[in-house]
Amino acid sequence: MVSFSSTNSIFLTVFSICTLVQLIESIPVITLPPNIKVPAVLVFGDSIVDPGNNNNLVTLAKSNYPPYGRDFMGGKATGRFSNGKIPSDFIVQALQIKEYLPAYLDPSLKPADLLTGVSFASGAAGYDPLTAKLATALSMDKQMDLFKEYLAKVTAAGGEEKAKSILSESVYLVVAGSDDLANTYYLSRLRNNYDIPAYTDLMVQGASSFIQGLYDMGARRIGVFSAAPIGCLPSQRTLAGGKARNCVENYNEAAQLFNSKLSSELDKLTSGFVHGRAVYVDIYNPLQELIDHPHKYGFEEVTRGCCGTGTIESTVLCNELNPFTCDDVSKYVFWDSYHPTERAYEILFGPIVEKYVDSFELYDLGARRIGVLGTPPIGCLPSQRTLAGGKARNCVENYNEAAQLFNSKLISALDKLTSKFVHGRAIYVDIYNPLQYIVEHPEKYGFEEVTRGCCGTGTIESTFLCNELNPFTCEDVSKYVFWDSYHPTQKAYELLFGPIIKKYLNSFLCDNGLC
Repeated sequence: MVSFSSTNSIFLTVFSICTLVQLIESIPVITLPPNIKVPAVLVFGDSIVDPGNNNNLVTLAKSNYPPYGRDFMGGKATGRFSNGKIPSDFIVQALQIKEYLPAYLDPSLKPADLLTGVSFASGAAGYDPLTAKLATALSMDKQMDLFKEYLAKVTAAGGEEKAKSILSESVYLVVAGSDDLANTYYLSRLRNNYDIPAYTDLMVQGASSFIQGLYDMGARRIGVFSAAPIGCLPSQRTLAGGKARNCVENYNEAAQLFNSKLSSELDKLTSGFVHGRAVYVDIYNPLQELIDHPHKYGFEEVTRGCCGTGTIESTVLCNELNPFTCDDVSKYVFWDSYHPTERAYEILFGPIVEKYVDSFELYDLGARRIGVLGTPPIGCLPSQRTLAGGKARNCVENYNEAAQLFNSKLISALDKLTSKFVHGRAIYVDIYNPLQYIVEHPEKYGFEEVTRGCCGTGTIESTFLCNELNPFTCEDVSKYVFWDSYHPTQKAYELLFGPIIKKYLNSFLCDNGLC
């Protein structure tokens, strides 16, 4: 985005009982499974992911001069609208494809560079055709034309099979919408014949048409970024935030309205895709979190950019002649009055990459019969009775309630996923209630002990504590529901899964047109 405010088979997935989530402020390295490959990343949109396509256009929306790029490759102004790397660079880095994603129109680009991806994005473009026209940027339609040209070059450079692999297996990113709202609707007022609900409909129609076009070309892994909280950008605070330069709430509300419509439209599009999906990528809330809690991330300034006074400068007004540019950019969320700093992008896109990389997984690989096991009654496991069940070693009810809450949410999530699948389904497999029934009625199944495992004392032993040196291991395992303090015995598993297989087999074989 550029501101002209200043310048105009059956798969069973067993969910573990505990999941450790680590929050990091750096770009993770994503190691893909052996059977998954991402040969390239292909990017469309606006200045957030434009690495220099506007450099040779007759437009004010360019940044191929200092101080832009002052922290990029030793201070090289490539046309990226930041002090350093932009989101597309971090994404190819995380996927271990290459260090930077180049501009398709970079004259120094080599044929080999095309095979690992490029960006077609153009600063000041948007889903509304008028947005790019106002800035003489590359429209989304023009970016699509360049993509078609790119495919011909890839075929010539790598052969037809390589081109097919790139087309179907690459990750596609579409980043637009903020310029439509900030520049075309609110600044230029050239769409004042629309109210915000109608204008966001127009934007969504443009987005939908573009994404459907990508799918029709052969794209299967499409990530679509939301609009940002545009009312909190420094330029918009200056233009419409009053003397106090507050966030402009109605601008943010417009962005949220567009985002909700975009998310729904992507769900609708995906439901019509035979293979592949279009995934909504939320950038609004992570950026708003940085703005609302800057000190949590080591920032000191969120209302101004580093370049110039930081209140209005962007593109041509952010230049090396401006004496007010900051010395320590690490304190700033925004580089200029519109675009985040490299450090802000890094903090934003570490969690985003980790969150969304799994969105293109089993179903997109062709899986159609997916069973997902719920969490068991963990509060009745022998180890948990020992650790939290008191002297009487009772079942820990709040642990069981947590498992039930997770299971109910998992059921809803799987139903939502299945509604998007054209063929196939993801089925919730209840393990909680069958195991709980055995725990409560052990004698009905020939068991005598449910509070301890067979191995060792059975109260805490699991993994290395369950070993042949332990003198307390039972002799008759058939009397025990649990083998160690955590895992059921073979007999218990057999009793559990006989009925489960019978119950769920027809769900896999005879629903959603699979019979």
